[in-house]
This record gives sequence, structure tokens and C-alpha cells, in this order.
Amino acid sequence: MNYKILAFDPQQGTITIEFEGYEAYAFNAPFINGAYLTGQALEDYIQTLYPQVLPYENRLALVQSTSGKEALLALVEPPASYVETATSTIPETPAKVISVQPVKSTYFIGESIEAIITFDKPIGMTTFINISLNIKSNPPVYLPSQLAAVGPELFKPSIINGNNGEKLEMYLGDTTAKYTSFPYPGGVYIDEATIYAKTVLNQTYNQKYVTSGPIQLISESAPNA
Repeated sequence: MNYKILAFDPQQGTITIEFEGYEAYAFNAPFINGAYLTGQALEDYIQTLYPQVLPYENRLALVQSTSGKEALLALVEPPASYVETATSTIPETPAKVISVQPVKSTYFIGESIEAIITFDKPIGMTTFINISLNIKSNPPVYLPSQLAAVGPELFKPSIINGNNGEKLEMYLGDTTAKYTSFPYPGGVYIDEATIYAKTVLNQTYNQKYVTSGPIQLISESAPNA
């Protein structure tokens, strides 16, 4: 399948790929033994990503005729029978987003939209978040991408950068995170925005999007700027 590599973020270790006829997505760049794959190894890896950008129905139809099922089934090791004991460990339930609160209700040209994202408990290693900035009359802007999610940083200060200039500050053990958009450029008929956030577990939605209140956008310079 033909494709283009549109971006590589060495800070996040992500690579943005656009397969012919489909929207571009950011994926984790592959590496082994401390070195990123290149050449034919990278080409082979990228081709394995193609089914992930297909609509669900198309991918389901494709796997029906895919060979090699028996070989994979032979590798499956059934889990051992579970016996509950007094020392049984209950898996951690990831934190969930409970509110998305804009820092201000109104933003002017050149200002970055900021929001505080609050969780129902401290952010853990299994807390992965997907954020969508929806500006009226524009397509959504996702961090890190439409189908991906990003986890917390261990040390402060650290910033998670999106592909469009947006930023996220989210740290292990905190109960809030801060989202900052790219500077608002202004535009005709652009007068409102909302921010959506949700957590993701094992590449599936852990919850529905939690939405901020409406944010007013004014295509003028800020007073006293």
C-alpha cells in the first residue's frame, strides 16, 4: 500500500503516516535494541499498520481471507486456572476524566486555549488520554491523534507535544492535567470551540468523551494587548 511519512516526533517517538486514500495517523515509531528501524525493516513494519486505518467493516472483511490463522492459534497459551486467594491482586482501574474546565471563557487572536482536565483519582501508569479540540467550522484537532492516546510523564517539568502545536502537562500521581492549544489564528465564522477528553484502556475507550463548556473565540486582538 502506498503511503507518505508526514512527520516524526523524536521527543514522543511517534511517526505520522498517511496511507493513500486515508486520513493521516500518528503511530509509535518502531525500535529494537535502542535503534529505530530503517530500510526494509521499517517498510515491512509500516505495511503492517495499513489495516489499522481501515474502517472497522473493511478490516473485518479483509481478515476473513487472511492466511496464517492456524500458525497464530498454535502459539496461544491458555491462561492458568484462576484460584482466588487472600493475596490475590486486583488489577488497577485506570483513572477517568470527570471534567474539562477552560481556564478562561473567552480567547482572542494569538491566545492559546487552556483547560484543566480533572480525573476521579490519581493518574496511574495505565492512564492514557485522548483529547479533541473542536473549533467551529474546522475539523477536530486530536492529541496525540484520532485513534491513539498518551500516558503520563514521570518527572516535572515535562511537556507532551501534539502534532499541531498543542501541549499537555500530565504527571503520574496528579489528579489534574493541563491542556494548551496552538495560538488561536482567528477567522470568519469561527466564534466557538469545545474541548473533549477521555481515557483509553488497551486501545479501546475506557469512557465516553467528557466535554468542556463552550469557549468563545473572538477574531480581534486582546484588549490592552
